[in-house]
Amino acid sequence: MHARIAVIRDPRVHRQRRHVFSEVIVLTIAAFLANCNDWMAVERFGRARREWWRTFLRSENGIPSHETIGRIFAMRAPDEFAAIWEPWMREICARLGLKHVAVDGKTMRGSGSDSRRALHAVTAFAAENGLSPAREVVAEKSSEIPAIPERLKRPDISRAIVTINAMGCRTEIASQIRSQGADYLLGVKGNQPTLLAAIEADTRTALGQSYEGISHDFFETSERSHGRDETRSCYVFPVTDAMGLPGGWKDLRSVVMVVSERSENGKSASEVRHSISSRTASAKRMSTYVRGHWKVENQLPWP
Repeated sequence: MHARIAVIRDPRVHRQRRHVFSEVIVLTIAAFLANCNDWMAVERFGRARREWWRTFLRSENGIPSHETIGRIFAMRAPDEFAAIWEPWMREICARLGLKHVAVDGKTMRGSGSDSRRALHAVTAFAAENGLSPAREVVAEKSSEIPAIPERLKRPDISRAIVTINAMGCRTEIASQIRSQGADYLLGVKGNQPTLLAAIEADTRTALGQSYEGISHDFFETSERSHGRDETRSCYVFPVTDAMGLPGGWKDLRSVVMVVSERSENGKSASEVRHSISSRTASAKRMSTYVRGHWKVENQLPWP
C-alpha cells in the first residue's frame, strides 16, 4: 500500500509538514476501515491506538488533529485517492474471493444546493469481506441505473451472488451478471409491474393453500432489539412453467419472498418483499443474502 500512496504528491509546502503525508493517509484508511466516518473520529481512533501506531509508523509529532487531517485531504482531488483505492480494494477482494456483492445507490450528503443538484454514488460492496471494490459518482439519480453495469465490470464477480434492489431489476443487468459467471438476486417492485403481479398471484395462491402441495423452502428468525420484536420469514419457490412468469430473465430459477413483522410499543407493522434469483439455495441461505445486502447501507461509510 505504501507504494500506491507514494504516487500521490504531498500538497503542502515544506514548512507546513509536521506530519508525514503517507502516515496521515495510512491512519485515515485504517480509521475508515474501522467504521470511523468523520475527521474527528479518525483523530480519536489514532489517539486511542497511539502506542500501536508507533510500532510501525514514526509519528514523531504525535497524531495529527482532525483539522490537519481534513485540510490535507481537502488539498488533493478525490480522483487521486480513488485511483489508488479502487485497485487496492479489488486486489484484496480478489485474494479473499468475492462471495456476495451488494450494489446500491445513494445520494451524497451535502453535495446539493439551491443552484446545484445533489450527486449520487453507485457502490459495489463486498458484503462478507466488508470492502468496497468499486464506486462511481453520477450527476443524476436516473444515471444510477446505467452506472450499475459499469460497476460490475471492475471486480471479478465470478461465482459470487450479486444483490441489487428494485433499481437494478432489469433483464439486461441479470444477463450481464450471468455472463460474468455470477448469480443475481434482484428485488422486485412496481418498476416491473408484470413480473411483480405474476409473483404476487403465485404467492397468494400458495398462501391460500397453506403452502400444501407447493414446492418451497422456509426459514424463520425472531429477535428482540431496542424494545422491538421482529420476525422474518423467508420463502423460496423454485421457478416452474406453471408460475407464468414473464420471459427474458436469464437462468431464472427461484422466487424469494421475505415477510417482516415488527412490534414496538404496542404497534405492529408488516412488510413483504419479493426477489428473483438465478441461484437455487435454501431459504436460510437466501435470508442471509437478503439481510446481507443491507450491509451496504449499514457498514459502508457514505459521503
